Parts: sequence; structure tokens; C-alpha cells
Amino acid sequence: LGLLIGAILGGLTGLLWASYNPIKIVPPYIHLRLFSFLTALVGIVVGRGTGFVTGYVATQVWALLAGAFVAPHQLLFDGIFVGLTGWIPAVIVRGDKTFAEMFREVQNNKRLWFLKAAIAGGISGLFMSFFVASSLELTTPLTFWVSFWAIGVISDTPPLLLTGPLTYGVMKAVRRASSWMPQF
Repeated sequence: LGLLIGAILGGLTGLLWASYNPIKIVPPYIHLRLFSFLTALVGIVVGRGTGFVTGYVATQVWALLAGAFVAPHQLLFDGIFVGLTGWIPAVIVRGDKTFAEMFREVQNNKRLWFLKAAIAGGISGLFMSFFVASSLELTTPLTFWVSFWAIGVISDTPPLLLTGPLTYGVMKAVRRASSWMPQF
């Protein structure tokens, strides 16, 4: 079920990235992705595996729709390392906690939780940027540093720093919705 949810959310995220992030930083390979936090959000709220699948599928869909698909780069490096932006924050921020335990943790100390989520998002963004930039250097005319700065500093990492407050907003909505939904 997590794989299916991840694939659906990944497809929607990739469509969102391609549709609402038309600013090309380094055409055609690197676009400004204001919604790069979505993979981390899905990973934290739904689960780390689902977050990984969301990131992997989203970057494939985005690359196909944006005209930036480079087969070895997309399928291996970009797919895996964008997927890890959904997995790493979930491991650091959520760990093995249930949704209810994590929600209580946030309620007890929002600032600390937001900081923890920002650090996790920043780490995952820079980690991904390093490996994706290395791959772009091998598979495209771009240099490592141009790619790293464009992805790690301008495009993907800054929105990942906002993972905490955005995830908390979704968590509150899920909690409100679950109070009136039947329990199975």
C-alpha cells in the first residue's frame, strides 16, 4: 500500500514540479523547485519508504514533462538521491514513532522539532545535491560546482529547510480529519 501511495503522490508531485516551477536555473537540467519539501513531508507523515518512492517517481515525472530526462542520470542518481530526500528526514525526524507519538513530540516542543526537521531537510538536500551534481557532470555538459550550487543552494535545499512547519500543518489536518473518519 505504501508503494502505491508513494507512486501516486510521486506522480502528482512530479506534475506539480513541472507545472508550477517553470523557472529554469540551468536549462534544461535544473529548475527552481519550490515544492521540493513534499518528498520529506510525505516521508515524515506517511512513512520513509513512501517518501522515498514519492521522490523517485516525482523526479522521473518532472524530468519527462520538463524535457530534462537523461536516462542514466535520472534512473540512477537523480531518482535514488531525490528519493532519499523523502527517506532521510523521515528516519531522522520520525524514526520508529507512531503518528500520535510524533504529534505529541511536536506539541511538546515545536521549535526544537522544527529545527530538527530543518536540519534533516538541509542534510538530505545537500547530500542529494552532491551526488546529483556529480552525476550531471558525468552525463551532461554541466560542471559539478554549477550543478551543486544551482541544486543545493538555489533550487532544492532551501524549501527542504521549511519541512517542519509545513509538515506540522499537514499533521494537524490529518489529525482533525482522523477524528471524524471511521477507524478500521
